[in-house]
Amino acid sequence: QADERMRRAITIAETTYGPEHGETAALLATYGILLRRMGRFDEGIDIVRRVIAIDEKVLAPNHPTRAIH
Repeated sequence: QADERMRRAITIAETTYGPEHGETAALLATYGILLRRMGRFDEGIDIVRRVIAIDEKVLAPNHPTRAIH
C-alpha cells in the first residue's frame, strides 16, 4: 500500500511540477528508500540514479543536496 501511494504522489508531482523538479526528486528519493527497505534493491537503485540525474541537472555543483544523494 505504501508503494502504491508513493507512486501516486510521484505521478502528481511530475504532473504538477514536472519530471525534473526538486519536489519530484525529493519524492523519488523517499521512494528509493522505501524500495530498499522492501528488499527491492534493483528498483531502488534505478530510482536513486534518476534522483542523481535530476540533481545534477537542476542543482549547482556545490549544492548541499547533491552531497546527500
